[in-house]
Amino acid sequence: MSAEKYAVNANDNHENNVKNESLCTRYNPLIVVNKYVIGFFEKVFYRLGYHIGDKPWIFLLISLVFISLSCLGLLKLNEENDSSKLWVPHNALALKESAIVSSYFKDVNRYFMAIFEAENVLTKEFFTNLERFEDFVEHNITVGENSGTVGYKDLCSKLGAGCFKSSPTALVVLNENTTTKDIQIAISRNKNLSMLYLSGLETEKDLITKSVAAIITFSVKGSLDAFERDPTVDAFEEKFAQHCLKGIANSSSYCFTQKGNYDATFTDFYKDINLLYGGFFLVGIFVLFSLGRLNCQEFRVFPSIAALLMIAASIFSAYGISSFIGFSFSTIHQLLPFLTLGIGIDYVFIIVGEFENNRHLKSLQKRAARTLKRSGLSLLITTFTDIVAFGIGYTSQLSALRSFCVFCAVAIASVFILTLFFVFPIVIYDQMRANLNRNFCLCCIRLKNYVPNKYSEIQYVQLFLRRYFKKIALSTPCRIMIIIFTLFISGISIYGVTNLEIKIDLTLFLNQDHYVTKFFSMQKKLYPTGGIYGQVYTLDIEYWNKDKELMQIYDAMVDNDFVQQGSVQFWYKSFRMWLHNNNSTQIAKLLNNDLPQNKSSFILALKQFLGSKYGSYFQNDLKIHKDSLIISYLRFKHVKFNSNSEEKEAMDQIRKILHKIDIDKTFVFAKEYLVTEIYKTLFHELIKNILLAFIAVGFMTFILIADILACIYVSACVVLTLLDVMGFMFLWGLSIEMISTICLVIAIGLAIDYAAHIAVRYILEKGTRMDKTEKSVVLIGPSVLIGAFAMFLAFSLLSFSTGYMFIVFFKIFFLVVLFGVFHGVVFLPSILSLIGPLNAERESITKEYESTIRKETLEIKSPDDASHI
Repeated sequence: MSAEKYAVNANDNHENNVKNESLCTRYNPLIVVNKYVIGFFEKVFYRLGYHIGDKPWIFLLISLVFISLSCLGLLKLNEENDSSKLWVPHNALALKESAIVSSYFKDVNRYFMAIFEAENVLTKEFFTNLERFEDFVEHNITVGENSGTVGYKDLCSKLGAGCFKSSPTALVVLNENTTTKDIQIAISRNKNLSMLYLSGLETEKDLITKSVAAIITFSVKGSLDAFERDPTVDAFEEKFAQHCLKGIANSSSYCFTQKGNYDATFTDFYKDINLLYGGFFLVGIFVLFSLGRLNCQEFRVFPSIAALLMIAASIFSAYGISSFIGFSFSTIHQLLPFLTLGIGIDYVFIIVGEFENNRHLKSLQKRAARTLKRSGLSLLITTFTDIVAFGIGYTSQLSALRSFCVFCAVAIASVFILTLFFVFPIVIYDQMRANLNRNFCLCCIRLKNYVPNKYSEIQYVQLFLRRYFKKIALSTPCRIMIIIFTLFISGISIYGVTNLEIKIDLTLFLNQDHYVTKFFSMQKKLYPTGGIYGQVYTLDIEYWNKDKELMQIYDAMVDNDFVQQGSVQFWYKSFRMWLHNNNSTQIAKLLNNDLPQNKSSFILALKQFLGSKYGSYFQNDLKIHKDSLIISYLRFKHVKFNSNSEEKEAMDQIRKILHKIDIDKTFVFAKEYLVTEIYKTLFHELIKNILLAFIAVGFMTFILIADILACIYVSACVVLTLLDVMGFMFLWGLSIEMISTICLVIAIGLAIDYAAHIAVRYILEKGTRMDKTEKSVVLIGPSVLIGAFAMFLAFSLLSFSTGYMFIVFFKIFFLVVLFGVFHGVVFLPSILSLIGPLNAERESITKEYESTIRKETLEIKSPDDASHI
């Protein structure tokens, strides 16, 4: 058969296939909806583009009014720094219990500690030096000037008549005659208490002869809030840290202070934030050199500046609008520029790229109209799906996540509005300048007989895709390889996702070179059995009638496997023993069977107990107001937990035990339980947001383009991208925690963009599946790729960060860009070229709409392109 006959037959076959498909789909309701929905939006965007091309100044004015009104909301900007309010679920028990504890115990204890490591600390020399160290802290460290000078005794948490101090020196009586053997005997007699202070104990014939480390603890009154701290206490802790780090003879020292903990948390953030700004600077340079053509006439300086201003304005608009409707700003919201930059630059390159694709049109109004007709629907779909996806986050129980999602949704809406009404009019004005042959920067200079160099006229990314994409990526062997590779990567990702852990370790957020971080590391090594401290609170009960129940609480805590042996200290237990051993006639008159039988007798006996040497230790454990004991607590220490799940199990078990005891107002609390509550909710919140966002993406895509196959393909690309990101998070050593959760929420919005632009362009193009795929990739692919590279530049410098938070940013966003581009620009075209929708009937309807639009736009006077200057 000759080549001519073969071509004719092939063409006839294609026409017959199109006719058959047209007959099959003529009465398909989805096709009917599809043609009218897309036709409607094409008509709207065509008209909008025409008017922007005709009178761009009107739309610039509208955008400036929008920005001004949005920024008025900044007057109501409220910054929330309380991490418990931000991250703990609003309905969590621990959060409510924390509020109760804070209302009764307003004076919080701030602990600062020192660990001293030596070959053997159970020597007279070490204990003598340790006692001197403690004496220096208690008497020689002062802050303030002149009459305002204060020391430890002025700031300390009181314990009876003295100051709180936890140290192994309390177990030993030191004097000139004390020997090392005496110290070892004293430590051995108090073995249970010694285990709280000493590490690496070694015994010989029941005598503790060696220990490699000792820990001491001091406490002062002050706020633990990082943003509401007492500067006097901060100054005292800083001097303590300076003295501690000097150490004592023949030992290594490791120190912890609350001020140091704050500094270690924020040092990396403020240091590495410059890397983020550096990345944004790189993006600005990249946009400047890639948005236009490298010649004096078509170098788009002003649109590049407008794009960067649009991103900044969108961020401020998001802050303003979200603040106005009552949402708070927090540290995590500083991630918002990442999302805004990624989507904003993508939108700009999409719309400018389409503007370049229509440069053959001489009428600027028609060129602008054609640009928005082709790109407007794509931007609208990605905007709506992103807004809905982030809007789902409003249902989150985590205030930080809920607020962040609202900020993101508003920012994306602002990007869409300002891209059309601010950036695009600037592009129009810039094209007017180019049409008049004026210099790209100095518009007063007219370029006479200027001919741009031929290399600047070449769109290299588009040229590469046009020449090689169909030959290579769309060849049958390559498409098969792409699908197999996608399945292979998905298999690896499934393995990673099934092994991905929820792990909340707050020490990871600390500067790894800070002395506080080294303290935590040494504490974990030397005191592996040391767990968190907790309390069991009893609130407003008749203690004199609840003896049995109170002792049940004590016994339950002593016998609990999650409570460290010997750590339970209950004032009521000691109170009973004191009553039993007290020989005072006055006390005896208050008792019946060794216990008070009414409120007045109970309060009188309790006050005498607390005033005694035996009871002064528990003075801070109770609150007495107007001869009523309103709240008290039992103290205990958990065993060392190896994971967040063990901590959750311990918390839930103790809660169940207390629930069975016949005391209504009793609860267990530890400040670390707030983190446990986050652990209980975090994964559920993440999965819920991803699933609901996935459903929303599919629904909105279907509503806007009314094509079931395109909807399925876009949704599949989003799912595969998130699957690969989460799977490779495990392989890259990451886990599910607060920062990674926020990054994954952002990933949803970015993943939608990469796939949706290609799919929408495919729907709008005509021809065979292969033709439609090739055109969509060649025409919209360069903008997607350039936008993705700009996003990569924004966070690329974070690879040099030493802070955990920024390292997580870099790793996750790198994976999002990598897999988002792969699935959107490589995998999706392979699928579309094989089994993509043809929609032949829609094409004919589109032609009818184009004809109608032409007739309507001919009625509008088309002024000369350059007449506006």
